[in-house]
Amino acid sequence: MPDTRTQADIFRRFLNHVWEGGPDYDLYSDAREVAQAMGAKKTGQGTAQDWSEYLFPDGSTAEILNDGSGVDDPPDPTGLYDQTA
Repeated sequence: MPDTRTQADIFRRFLNHVWEGGPDYDLYSDAREVAQAMGAKKTGQGTAQDWSEYLFPDGSTAEILNDGSGVDDPPDPTGLYDQTA
């Protein structure tokens, strides 16, 4: 069965794991830097003034809080992976 996860899905799961107390928390605490390291580019779009959308090389997107402390959780319209979760 082929893997259907997008780069944005992997990005979200990775940050959720790190932010829940992973050993590399300090290295990966800023979601913007992690997205850019994965090749994502800021699109200039966002759902509110404190969110920015990032486009990954595979065409998937993720919305990140402008301070880098949170990432959207698409299955839950009010969901958020954040550093305090």
